Amino acid sequence: MHLADIEKISEVPLSSIVENKIKKIIFSGDLPPRSHLNIDDFARRFKCSKTPIREAFKKLVAENLVVYVPKSGYFIKSLSMQEYLKRYELQELLETHLIKKMAEIPRYLDFNKLYQINDNIRSLIDANMMTFVGDENDVFHITLYEKYQNDYIFATLKRIWNEVKIQRNLMFIYPQFIGVIVKEHQTILDALRKGNADDAEKVMRQHYASGREAILYSSKWELS
Repeated sequence: MHLADIEKISEVPLSSIVENKIKKIIFSGDLPPRSHLNIDDFARRFKCSKTPIREAFKKLVAENLVVYVPKSGYFIKSLSMQEYLKRYELQELLETHLIKKMAEIPRYLDFNKLYQINDNIRSLIDANMMTFVGDENDVFHITLYEKYQNDYIFATLKRIWNEVKIQRNLMFIYPQFIGVIVKEHQTILDALRKGNADDAEKVMRQHYASGREAILYSSKWELS
C-alpha cells in the first residue's frame, strides 16, 4: 500500500506519515548524524511526491532533528560532545526534580506498568535487540512523569530527550551500562513505592552518572 492510500484511510496528513517514518530511520541509527537527506531518494523510497518530503523535512528542522544548509540541503543534526553534555545536565536537573515530586505522590504512579516496561527492557537486552532498548527506556522514563501536573516541565524534558536522542542511543552499546540499567530502574521504583524522595533523587543521580559514563565511552566525538 502506498503512503497516499494510507493517508486516505487514516486521515493523517501525508507529510506527518512521512515525518514519523523518517524519525524512525533517524532514531534507529541507520543514518548517522551529519548524513545528507536527499528529497528525491526519499520520494522514491516512500513512493510519493517530493512535496510531503519537503514538508516533513521542515517539521524535522523545527524539532531540531535536522538542519538545513543553503545550497547543500538537509542533514541529520549532530551535537558536539559539549553541546550534548549541556543538554544532559539540564535533563538530569529536571529528572531529579521530577522524581522527588513523584515520590511525594506515589499513588499517581502505575507501578505494574512500570515494572512491566522494565521487564521488557531486560528481555530486549537478553535478546540483544539493542535498537529497541533506547525506545523502551524512553517509555519507562515518560511513564514515570506522565501524571505530573506541571505539563510545561514535562514537555521541556521531552523536547530535550528528542534533541539528544540520536547521540544518546550510543550509550546502549556500552556493556557496563546495559548491565546496570534494569537494576537502577528497579531501585528507582522501590524508592518511589516507599515514598522516599531523597533515595529516589539519589538513585536517579546515579542513573545519570552511569549514562554519562556510557556516552563518554561510546562516543567518537571530541570536546569542542
